[in-house]
Amino acid sequence: MNNLKLIRNLFFKGFLIGFLLLILHHIIVYFNYDFIYNLHHSLYKIDKEDFSFLWVLLIGIYKLMLFFFFLIPTLVLTCYLKCGCKK
Repeated sequence: MNNLKLIRNLFFKGFLIGFLLLILHHIIVYFNYDFIYNLHHSLYKIDKEDFSFLWVLLIGIYKLMLFFFFLIPTLVLTCYLKCGCKK
């Protein structure tokens, strides 16, 4: 029982850390978008529309990974521990 609570807490802490990194990422990109775009444009010769599309796509993949690998296991373990389904 304590092991399940420990695992649930680790998943939840991982979700919180990932979400805080996502917020930090948005703040950094919001204030430095032109610099980041110019850096990538000089390295990869990518135009602004493609850069924005790729940026949004990668953030979407990151959000899905947070959801499926951290939040769902946390919710499942929480429901399991609260419902009394233990044998």
